[in-house]
Amino acid sequence: MSSVTEPDGRGHLVAFMLALWFGVHSVLSRQVGTCTMGDVDRFVGGALVGVPAALLAAGLLWRRPAVTPGQLLSLVLPAALIPVVVLEWTPLALSTTLQGHHLCGPEHDDLTAGAWSWERLIPAGHLACTAIMAMAALRSWKRGAAASLAHHE
Repeated sequence: MSSVTEPDGRGHLVAFMLALWFGVHSVLSRQVGTCTMGDVDRFVGGALVGVPAALLAAGLLWRRPAVTPGQLLSLVLPAALIPVVVLEWTPLALSTTLQGHHLCGPEHDDLTAGAWSWERLIPAGHLACTAIMAMAALRSWKRGAAASLAHHE
């Protein structure tokens, strides 16, 4: 039976891979594909496969302090994803969530015919998942630093 504070690194390795999975799908769903006839499948697909991975990664990081150098290194990817996802999704989040535009842009607003669609929350969801992962990585780092200091006293 393993302890939450056990420095075996498996949880951090899995969190690293899940964060990478989220980052790849987040960026690809934003950049790759077209919006022919207002099709938002790429956005929905990226959210369906990426967001659960981000939340699992955050849960793993939240529970485990980063004690070893390898565990600390595993926190670099979630930290590096922050500016990438924020730069990719913030303009679209503002456009869809605050201004009410279609995910594919204001030129596709007539396709929604004034109806509010849940897909408009996808950009905000990507940003929220990134913030949650960042908080979890910071907590893991702080708990690891505190454990390291306590161990050396």
